[in-house]
Amino acid sequence: MELRHLRHFIAVAEELHFGRAAQRLHIVQPALSKQISLLEVSNRAAIDGVTTEHLDIAFVRLPVEDDLHLCRVTVSEEPVMLALRAGHELAEQAEVELRSLAKESLVMIFRAQEPALYNHDVAWCLEAGFSPRVDYEVDRTHVAVDLVAGGLPVALVPACASAMPHPGVAYLPLKEPVPRLVMGALWHSDSGSSVVSGFLAMEPWSAEAEAIFP
Repeated sequence: MELRHLRHFIAVAEELHFGRAAQRLHIVQPALSKQISLLEVSNRAAIDGVTTEHLDIAFVRLPVEDDLHLCRVTVSEEPVMLALRAGHELAEQAEVELRSLAKESLVMIFRAQEPALYNHDVAWCLEAGFSPRVDYEVDRTHVAVDLVAGGLPVALVPACASAMPHPGVAYLPLKEPVPRLVMGALWHSDSGSSVVSGFLAMEPWSAEAEAIFP
């Protein structure tokens, strides 16, 4: 990944709209959409790449499992939203309580692929007072949204997913307390790579980001 790709990702997460993000970055929207889609890779693959030192640095969802050899820093944070078919009875609401999904069929990312994300989704539902009914598991957020468009389940998705409208899909905010997803940069503590040291020196994320070192 190039540094500009990270800046593009952060812009979409902050603007929650591909058009505004593209305007802010001074690029055309189709190019931005294509670059963001290329960034979507499983957390497990990225973490394994850093752990085995096949990758110098990776951008993953936090938290990750504790590992004495992994360092990380928060890059961005965004709320979770609900994706559901446009004709769903909940689609008319301005915002939705998580407990309203108690009887709904949910689609989530494969637990084996994204165990931390899956466990967080389940924990959020349990805190809202119900055990989620997970009828579908997929490997990518855009696949989950495609299923929603087909009228099958509903999905909990990162807010940035709403930046690209999908025919037949409504994106609704959740009522407080709103679950949040955190993205971070991950690197190996023994890395002597000039790529890592140069990247960390530039700090392309918020100046207030808090680094965590084992």
